[in-house]
Amino acid sequence: MMVKKIVHFHPNSGMAAIFVQPLVDFERSNGYKSTIVTSHKSTQFDAESIPYDLRLENILLLPYAFIKLCFFLYVSKPNLVICHNSRSALLPILAARLVGIQSCIYFNHGVPSIFYKGLLGFVLECIEAVILRFSSEVITVSCDMKKELSRINSRAIISLIGAGSASGINLDLFNATHNKRDFNAKFGLSNDDFLVAYIARPEDRKGFSAALYLWTKYFTDSHYKLIMCGPSEFDVKSKINEVPQNIIPLGFTKDIPEILANANCLILPSLHEGLSYAVLEAMASGCIPIANNIPGISELITDGLNGFLITKNEIEAYARMILFLESLSREEIFQMKEECMNKSKKYSRDIFLESYSKKLMSIFKVN
Repeated sequence: MMVKKIVHFHPNSGMAAIFVQPLVDFERSNGYKSTIVTSHKSTQFDAESIPYDLRLENILLLPYAFIKLCFFLYVSKPNLVICHNSRSALLPILAARLVGIQSCIYFNHGVPSIFYKGLLGFVLECIEAVILRFSSEVITVSCDMKKELSRINSRAIISLIGAGSASGINLDLFNATHNKRDFNAKFGLSNDDFLVAYIARPEDRKGFSAALYLWTKYFTDSHYKLIMCGPSEFDVKSKINEVPQNIIPLGFTKDIPEILANANCLILPSLHEGLSYAVLEAMASGCIPIANNIPGISELITDGLNGFLITKNEIEAYARMILFLESLSREEIFQMKEECMNKSKKYSRDIFLESYSKKLMSIFKVN
């Protein structure tokens, strides 16, 4: 029996390690010959890198990248090509079609044209439309994104794996218990501190500036601590000149499960999400999310039941919700945490991979 070959295209090696590697590991364990091709050189993956990502820095290299993609796919002859993210899916999808590969899946992790307006938003939506036109099938991460993609191309075949997400969530990692005393000592906290987590890249579209404004305006009391995963001390200083004593910027960190297990809540004033892993991981940890009421977040949070949704991302409303959350009784907090964890179970990686296996079998049965 011939081994089926699968090639995944994802531009960022760091993100690919988090969201795509679990799929590749699963595929390999089930007898598929799978690999990842990134747009930048990486020691994490066994395939070569090709600068196919639609970034400004790659513009002059895109013709070369397209030729190299065609050659790579012609030589490797994969049975299935899976292209992740709109910015990096266009050239691999077109190259795969050009060399005669029939099974070309577009795995959409979010629709950026929702956030970007004007000319850039129009260009991004046009790119999305071309990708949808030439993909044999589309997988996306949430019902919200499915609606947006269907609006762009009503004829596209669009589905979710299980309840959605890019690769499910490792519940064992986020359900683990952590020693509170050791955690407090590690980050210089006290038992009386009210700890709020922010987990996102230091970008305005992810709510970085909004989170800093919230904290410096409404939470100057040292009793309230904001621990930021993603932004570094340099990132904070670039916005507000100095780091307040009650803000703890960690930069890239592997301590997120421990942080969420000990935080009172998560804030996410993000402007664009496909399906928020920060919210999902917080829920799995029993950490109550307070987040912007936008697609990709509202699908996870039922306002007042397993978190709080903020209309129009109003900063003062975040402050009110944090204070309201602090005022709740232990029984009320416990109930919300239970609702959070119950919601996260629908996105279990085990459940996701079971559905993903069925999807692969259906694809190869047809082809």
